[in-house]
Amino acid sequence: MTSPYLPPNSEITVDDQPWKRPRFLTFWLYFMMIINLGVGLMYFGNPQGILQAVPKMSIGIIYSLGVGCLLNVIFAVAILKYKKWGFWGYCGVGACAFAINLTTLGLVTALQGLIGLLILAGLLYGNGKNNTWQRLK
Repeated sequence: MTSPYLPPNSEITVDDQPWKRPRFLTFWLYFMMIINLGVGLMYFGNPQGILQAVPKMSIGIIYSLGVGCLLNVIFAVAILKYKKWGFWGYCGVGACAFAINLTTLGLVTALQGLIGLLILAGLLYGNGKNNTWQRLK
C-alpha cells in the first residue's frame, strides 16, 4: 500500500505488482513526437516549398496538417501519461490526414500515412491479457 502523501510515479500497480510500459512502446512514442514535431515545423516553416511540390494542396491544408502534427505530439505525451484520449486523438488526426492525403496525394500515399497509427495500435493492444490498453485511463 502506498502513502497518499507521496508524489505519484510513472508506474502503475496492478495486482500489487508494479507494471512498466514496454520499452518499444516508449521508444515509438518518443520517435513519433520527434518526427511529428519536425514535420509540423516543416509545414509551418516552408509552406511555399510544399505548395510547389504538391500543387493540389492549399496553404490552409498545409497549415491544417501542421496543426495535426503538433497535436500528435500532445497526444503522444498523453499516452506516456497513461491517458486513453491520447490514442483517440491520434485516431482523429489520422482520419483527417487520411482524407486530406486521399484527395491531394492519392490512395497509396494516404494508406501509407496510416502505418504509424497501426503500429501504435498494435503496441497498445498487443501482448494479450497484459496489454498497455488496459492500463490507460
